[in-house]
Amino acid sequence: MTPFQSIFKFVFSGLLLSSLLACGGGGGGGGASVIVAEISSSQLMSKYSGRTEAAQLTEDELYPVLSYLFKGDVTGLTAMKDKRLATLASIKTTFQTRNKAANSNNKVKQTIACVDGGKLTVTENMREPGLGQASYRYDQCVEGGITFSGSIFYDLLTWGEGEVGEFNIVYDNYTEQYVADYRTLTGTLAFTGGGSCLQTTTSNILLETNKVSTLDVDLKSQVFTCVENYGETPEQNISGQVYFSNMGYLNIKTETPIKLNEDKQLTAGKLRLSNALSSMTLETKTTYTYDKISLTTISANYNNDENIDREISVPSWYLMDTKYSDLADDDHDGLLNHWEIDHGLDETLSNENSDSDKDGFLDYYEYLANTDPLDIYTYPHFSIEFVSTFDPGYYVNETVEIPLTLKIENNDGLATLMKNTRLTMPLTPEHSWSVLDNASGCRILNNDERDQPVLSCNNINLSTTDYSETFSLATLQVTLNDATQIKLQAKLETDIPYNDDYLTLELTPNRSDLASRVQAASLGLVKDDIVDNIEYSFVVKADPQGRPVNATVNVFGKVTTNEAGIFINGVDSNDNYGVRCTFSDLDFSCYNISIYANSEFILGFTKPVDYGHLDLEFTTETIYTPDLSQSKKTTGSISIGQNMSALKAQIDATEENKITVIPGIYIGNIALDRELSLKGEDKVELWLTSNDGNGAFKSTQRLDFDGFDVYINNGSNFTIAEGIFSHNRFEIQPLTYLQYLVNSDKGLHFIANEVSQNETYGSSYLLKSAGRAFVANNLFVAPPLSNCKLWQSSYDIESGEYGSLNLINNTIVNLSSLVSFAVNTANGSNNLIINADASYCDNVLNGLSLTNSILPACLSETSGKGNIFTDNAGVDSANGYRLFSDSVAIDAGLNLSDQLTDDLEGNRRAVDGAFDIGAYEYQY
Repeated sequence: MTPFQSIFKFVFSGLLLSSLLACGGGGGGGGASVIVAEISSSQLMSKYSGRTEAAQLTEDELYPVLSYLFKGDVTGLTAMKDKRLATLASIKTTFQTRNKAANSNNKVKQTIACVDGGKLTVTENMREPGLGQASYRYDQCVEGGITFSGSIFYDLLTWGEGEVGEFNIVYDNYTEQYVADYRTLTGTLAFTGGGSCLQTTTSNILLETNKVSTLDVDLKSQVFTCVENYGETPEQNISGQVYFSNMGYLNIKTETPIKLNEDKQLTAGKLRLSNALSSMTLETKTTYTYDKISLTTISANYNNDENIDREISVPSWYLMDTKYSDLADDDHDGLLNHWEIDHGLDETLSNENSDSDKDGFLDYYEYLANTDPLDIYTYPHFSIEFVSTFDPGYYVNETVEIPLTLKIENNDGLATLMKNTRLTMPLTPEHSWSVLDNASGCRILNNDERDQPVLSCNNINLSTTDYSETFSLATLQVTLNDATQIKLQAKLETDIPYNDDYLTLELTPNRSDLASRVQAASLGLVKDDIVDNIEYSFVVKADPQGRPVNATVNVFGKVTTNEAGIFINGVDSNDNYGVRCTFSDLDFSCYNISIYANSEFILGFTKPVDYGHLDLEFTTETIYTPDLSQSKKTTGSISIGQNMSALKAQIDATEENKITVIPGIYIGNIALDRELSLKGEDKVELWLTSNDGNGAFKSTQRLDFDGFDVYINNGSNFTIAEGIFSHNRFEIQPLTYLQYLVNSDKGLHFIANEVSQNETYGSSYLLKSAGRAFVANNLFVAPPLSNCKLWQSSYDIESGEYGSLNLINNTIVNLSSLVSFAVNTANGSNNLIINADASYCDNVLNGLSLTNSILPACLSETSGKGNIFTDNAGVDSANGYRLFSDSVAIDAGLNLSDQLTDDLEGNRRAVDGAFDIGAYEYQY
């Protein structure tokens, strides 16, 4: 801030350009000395001809006092002032520019003819560059219609940072006259602190005009120019005495530093006007001055007693608007008379609660903002919003802190009215809420009608006259109990219109129960065919329910059984970006695996030394935060065995039809041409691989098959003439395309088998037959959306009919369809059908008639005696879909003792005279 940007607007507006002349005159002329006039306080008082008693302070006297202090125009000579500034600028152009680099000891005396008559004599005596004394004597100098006379003396004492640091100015009857209007300045002005944080100006000046005269007596202004924030207005202190020729004297003092905006309106501080008769204070509470209206509270004491005779709050702009000259309010509605008249309202009729233009803002608010109360398109600016910042990436089961911070923007002073405001905000009931850092007395109440917690902040003070200010209400703490989205809408109890769209907070908890998993196959290898290393692949896949958000995955694997004597000798991450792996003989670890794509890995193993199994346990760790993760275990295996030719050799070695197979692992394919009953009493594994894709276990005759563990790969099915399959466990390997598991040319009994299918390509049927199919006590499990079907009928050429199906006491999980369309008859009882995806409901039965079965709820319109429709049958999916003790399947089935006597595990059926529904009989 330069020395001339002070509150003394009138005084310095005349000095600014003149002082520039002093710092930058021209050369030429001879040496001269500057003789500075001396004018004492007693001389000024004797020259002053106005009233000297104490002024009687009323609201009417307030306007000229403030206009003099802050705008420098008590005489109404605005036009003359503007003309004078233009003229002084013209005079300045007659001088050659001088700056601090001017020669030392430069003495100048020069007389200049004025444009329209008279002359100006300039005398300078520069002691060093930019410092020294100068005088300007005007002898009836006329330019632009203004006549200048009298003298101005300057004494430039020091330089500060880039500007004059200290100077004195003396006016000796310096006069400007424009037609009949004139003003004369006499007295001294001293300035210190240029280029520093504290600048002080002291005025002892008499101003005489043809209308009114004023006299400053030790009127001092201190300006604190150093501010913390860009754009912030400096503070000022004022003290001293001013005589007004038409009123008397006033003592002026700031009780707290004041601030002015660019329009010279009070925006902060407390100013006191007083004398022996009366006093008045003006207090404005604001700290920011950008483009806004402040409210000033005026307290008047007309006789200096203990009582305040008048107190009124008015917009600060009103005090500085020359259109208005008093504070009268005849109808007591808070809108001053002059403003109402000026805006077309009746000053005798109250507009206290009126909205004349129906724009949502009361006339009183339009008055505070100085907008048009009769124009719907002009209205105050007011907005309020949450500016709370928090990371939206939180997870279920985390506890989150949400700071509640309000931001108010207004350039109209309306927020000064927002005292004792109430804010309410319903909270999402699915989560647990509490209040921390409660600066505003907020608390959580319960809305009994809706069983919903509500945040209630009563009597909060949002009062401000800043253009923009933030308020910290409290900090909400919420424990995210599930994935329910949080969408909060706050409401303020105020009659000031606001957009509630900005009073919302949203947070969508990310699921933290999702766990990536390893999809690992079981691998069967012929020992004698292994030349070097073994390569075993597995895939890290996202949870079928969805991908975790902002999580990372680690995988740890270890060997749990090692009968074949093989060891890990490498881990290949297949160039998965950023993955790091380590390994030892019996375990490995891989870190930083992407959750956005399936990641394939290859484990390397040494050549086996024996037959047997190597079992692997994989643990995936899905990490959401350092304190929140999910783990999932899966298993895989490598079976080292002999070629299927060894099994064929056993069969060929005997003519018996009933053969108990020697325990072992058999790998490959086989073709049989005689009726056989094969039994695997001990542990017998068959790993079926097909050479032609049309079956790996073929029999042209009847085949009974009992007690085997069978692993199925692409195209590796059983193709038989007819037969009975019982007590077998079938595992269909991942990513296998399977047309049929068992394809029988005639009848098929499929009893007490377990069939599990991980993932398949395309559509597949598990069973196919042309004759009667009896399917009982089996567990069929497929993943959701696998498009795996149970049974398809085929055409029997001899009978000329399609096959038929009797389906009893099976547990069937996630199969998309149970039968094909072309059937002879298909019926069943006591079946437990579980389907994770309702989109398959329309095709699940396809004409299959069921009774006393449990069906998904989406099939509730299906006819059938004694059926139960539910999606919660009470089964333990982690334990082979066995029944819980409260399952609706218990004792809910038909007694079918004529067809079945035991369940999938060999337990006796018809406990207490009734069958349980499904493959298992509940064991008490």
